[in-house]
Amino acid sequence: LRLDKRKHELNSTVTDDFLAQNLQQKEQVEQELAKLDLQLDGLRLQLSGYALIVEDMTGSHVSIPLEDILDYWYPNQMSLPDKVMHWGKQVWKFLSEDQRESNSEGGVFPAIFGTVFLVLILWIVVMPLGVVAAI
Repeated sequence: LRLDKRKHELNSTVTDDFLAQNLQQKEQVEQELAKLDLQLDGLRLQLSGYALIVEDMTGSHVSIPLEDILDYWYPNQMSLPDKVMHWGKQVWKFLSEDQRESNSEGGVFPAIFGTVFLVLILWIVVMPLGVVAAI
């Protein structure tokens, strides 16, 4: 909606009817978003009541909230090609996904991209200065 409005503004084709229609559509989308937000909050509240209880090798039981579980697999039932394929998927997820939990978990793509971008920008800035200093 915002892009459509911007396109009309750039083309100077904004009319009162268009603005009214755009505002109505925006209000509809916001109402739907609020409804879906409430539904999501309810589902999160439902999920927070469940936990997975596992027994470790010492025999003690550990409770893990289901909302903290992102993925599961059965390595003892996987063949070697399955394990290699699973490893490749996990590496791809680590490299390509966005970070979670206040940038403390998840993918490293933003960090790698930022580092490469910073190196290239600094190279462009510093190289002429090095040439000038050499002269």
